[in-house]
Amino acid sequence: MLNPLPQQPPYTRFETPILRVGLMLTGFLLLHYTYVIWPQINSLYNPAPLWMGVIQGVFGFAFLLIGLLPQPHRLTRFAILLGALILLSGYYYREKANNYLYNAETNDIKAYNEYAARLLIAGQNPYSSHMSHVFPDFNIGTWLITPTLDKEIVDVYAYPPLAFLFHAAFALLQWDLLWVVPAFFGAVVVLFYFALPSPLRPLTVLALFLTEVPVAYSSAGINDMVWVFFVLLALARFKRPLESGLWFGLACAAKQQPWFLAPFLVVRLLDDQPLQLTLRHKIIPFIAAAVGAFLVVNLPFMIWDFGAWFAGLTMVFRTNLLISGAGFSTLMDYGLLNVSRSGLSLTALVIYLTVWLYYVRFHRQVPLLMYLAPLLFFWLGYRSYWHYQISFWVLLFFEALRQPEQFSSQAPPLYRVALAALDPTGGSRPERVLEHCHRGYTLFAAKPDFATGH
Repeated sequence: MLNPLPQQPPYTRFETPILRVGLMLTGFLLLHYTYVIWPQINSLYNPAPLWMGVIQGVFGFAFLLIGLLPQPHRLTRFAILLGALILLSGYYYREKANNYLYNAETNDIKAYNEYAARLLIAGQNPYSSHMSHVFPDFNIGTWLITPTLDKEIVDVYAYPPLAFLFHAAFALLQWDLLWVVPAFFGAVVVLFYFALPSPLRPLTVLALFLTEVPVAYSSAGINDMVWVFFVLLALARFKRPLESGLWFGLACAAKQQPWFLAPFLVVRLLDDQPLQLTLRHKIIPFIAAAVGAFLVVNLPFMIWDFGAWFAGLTMVFRTNLLISGAGFSTLMDYGLLNVSRSGLSLTALVIYLTVWLYYVRFHRQVPLLMYLAPLLFFWLGYRSYWHYQISFWVLLFFEALRQPEQFSSQAPPLYRVALAALDPTGGSRPERVLEHCHRGYTLFAAKPDFATGH
């Protein structure tokens, strides 16, 4: 008796339409970004962006032509990867032209990273130094700084050190520092592309270039794509907890945003094995590797000046930063909502913890729910900038496209959260809480009748 052929994922039926849409979309983005970039440059100072625009236009029409074919060859999927990297290069040349034209950096984060790298190479501790020196040295306008409600400026390096360590490495190698973050964005593009199933790879451009914020901010030196790259590696290698924890620890050593994912990733490691085996073979190796990687990067600065290091990493939680953004903070900024900063932060934290409790019970049914918590937290925060959130959307698209067949629609309604938080066995001893969290998905996967308790 012949073995039945393995069933193909449903999206393989749409391989050709997805490829055609990906090709045409890449062509559209190349042409669109050409018209976005050209008005912002001056050919008298640097003609390279103009030539880059012409190259983007030529490739844009080429992609459009190939996408119009009824049956494009499968190898044209690799051309989409090339198109994505051309898009990134166009933004890089635009940023370089703007820096040359105005003889200035375009934001304080990029200047802080470069200045911190300069201090480190000179043997000084960036966390113990005043960052305000970057404004005259890098000719930064006052509209590009991060102010506080006390009419002061952020004068410390407020991130973990991995980002400026990469800047220092580029400086020692005498490479263009403007390429540090764009290089990581390019690595994100490549990793994203090859991690997807072949039929879905053309959607890479849709996930990463749907809005220009990721590529534009990366080209300007905003270092979110550094931690995004390492989180993508952690997700791609999640079945190997030790290796995954290593990559996640490096992500946490680059910026604070991935810290919000840590409680969810630990819960996600829970499976149907006995809790002791899961702790021994998954949770403890993941946490140990993550903490170890974080300490390898941070420990030298902790020993150098722990107080300065701690003050820098916690600055955003302590300093009275200016209220700004596009979420609830907008209502506060215009006086339409009278809520204190601490009150808004507390509300965001409560919602974050509520989502986490729901995730403890139902992570098997809704594994991607983990991204809702940081998105809501930053949207409700008093500084709800879009670029704080867009990186989590990149991770969400990555997981949704990488293994679309593993996600079901079996999640119980949200109104059952309160009931789910109760101990279904009737016990309430504290030592049983972790055990119930571990097997929570088995208790609810069978869709219990909450009306009868069976």
